Amino acid sequence: MKISNLQPQPSYEKYVAIANLSIPMLQQAVQSFVDQNPDLARSTMHVEEEVDLLRNGINAALMQQHQLGKIPIEALTPLLTIARRFERVSDQAKNICEEVLYMCTGEYAKHKGTEVLRVLFVDIRNACRSQMAEAIANSLGKPEFVFASAGIDPHPVDPATVTFLSEKGLDISRHQSKSVSQVPNLDHYQVIVALAQEAQKVFPPPPTKTVGLDWNVKDPSFVEGSPEQIRAAYEETFQYINTHIRELVEAILGEQQNGKKNYV
Repeated sequence: MKISNLQPQPSYEKYVAIANLSIPMLQQAVQSFVDQNPDLARSTMHVEEEVDLLRNGINAALMQQHQLGKIPIEALTPLLTIARRFERVSDQAKNICEEVLYMCTGEYAKHKGTEVLRVLFVDIRNACRSQMAEAIANSLGKPEFVFASAGIDPHPVDPATVTFLSEKGLDISRHQSKSVSQVPNLDHYQVIVALAQEAQKVFPPPPTKTVGLDWNVKDPSFVEGSPEQIRAAYEETFQYINTHIRELVEAILGEQQNGKKNYV
């Protein structure tokens, strides 16, 4: 109802494509369970990666259209939700396939690759602090980690942050802000870092294996004053986040080298 009166109507081509992947995927997953067919399960579960890529493409296009004023906020959420629901269908289908593989072959496919630790940085707008954190973390070049960022209420990436990080040798000029709901496989993240007090609400409730860290730090994009004062605010936030990320990575790698499974 919220999107039926949109003028002009957005393109639904990618929605049709994601439906044509996720719905047959679920049907095939159920069939593999009924027939106890591990080969069908194995071939079916790989479709989930295509669905994730499609959903990310839909989300990026919608956010761009919203920023250009072509899609109102009241229509943005339903459109994002539709894509997310199809992506969840494929996730559930993959889960069924993993169970089939275990049932038929003893192969434990769930959470393969959990040796890679996923860390999510969250603030309010995903425009400055969390973007800064993601860029710093990825610059460390640690293959043991996957880093991402998101916001409670995403806004366009702060141009001053782009410029500041560029001077540090970090290029985020192609980055787009996203909401927490747009993060693929959010439940696979072992660490969530809140860079604003409000972001703590995304911490999953106990009992949970996800570690929530409070790194509340000032958002320099709201600082007013002389160019020198503004620059100093960005530098202070950058150094705070940089130090904390390096200490976190060193602590986790130290725990892993000692044969321990807890990350902090």
